[in-house]
Amino acid sequence: MATATLAAVRTTSAGRSDRWSKVAFMGPLLAFLGALSTFPTVFAIIVSFTDYKVGSSQPMSFVGVSNYVSIFTNGTTLATFARTIVLLVIVLPVQITLGFLVAKLFFRMRDVPLAGLIRTLYLIPVMLPEIVVGLLFGYMLNPRVGIVNYYMGSLGIRPDWFGSTALAFVTIMLLILWQWTPLATIIFYGGLLGIPNEVREAAALDGAGSVRSALSIELPMLRKVIGVVVLLAGIQLVGTFAVVYITTQGGPGTTTNVLSFELYRQAFVYFNTGYAAALSMITLVVVVALSQLLVRFVFKEEK
Repeated sequence: MATATLAAVRTTSAGRSDRWSKVAFMGPLLAFLGALSTFPTVFAIIVSFTDYKVGSSQPMSFVGVSNYVSIFTNGTTLATFARTIVLLVIVLPVQITLGFLVAKLFFRMRDVPLAGLIRTLYLIPVMLPEIVVGLLFGYMLNPRVGIVNYYMGSLGIRPDWFGSTALAFVTIMLLILWQWTPLATIIFYGGLLGIPNEVREAAALDGAGSVRSALSIELPMLRKVIGVVVLLAGIQLVGTFAVVYITTQGGPGTTTNVLSFELYRQAFVYFNTGYAAALSMITLVVVVALSQLLVRFVFKEEK
């Protein structure tokens, strides 16, 4: 009995020692990673209350909330907020709807030969960097040498996709849909695979058709999946930058100047570092607040 007790004590001590050794090993690494992520945020908060300009010989001085006041009185900056909201309001619902419909199609043809290959090919746009997408469509939609206008020219139509104030922003939205809708599709496809077959069979016995089954059964059961898609797609849309930078540079005029590109312009074109830091802080607060509201609404526990 005493031997067994002694062995148990030794095992417990060994387990505690092992845990402490892991903490001792991981502690410095976690502290380093925490500092790496915390320092830029703290620095940005401090700079947002100053008139700091990168490369300027003038010393940095405290200006209080002047940068924040300027943001809310600057028509150009407010227009970028409005344009980003329009991007969210239009692209996000279309992306979710198309993603779900294509996921339903893939689910129906999941046993068809080469279905896996088709899904893989469909996901290629997501795997491409945004810079590559911008360069690819920049050449394809070039009004003079682009292949799209070459064929449309036979019909007497040669639209200026990125140079027209009426088309530029619409073209950017179409490029975003082309690249990121497959991500929504594959997430929905995984959610559809997770719905038990018994539920579908019961709905079929009750006479539910494909549309009614989707609206009354699948979509309610995919509530959390929809939340994940909205969260990921929304963050991606707010961060839209590379495709605008490569194709339009925010033009023509400021037609495609969205929030992330305005941040870039203020920080690295005009070198208004303090102003850009304040703008990034406002963006961060808005994104975190909306994300928390979404998480609380979608992922709340059912009672």
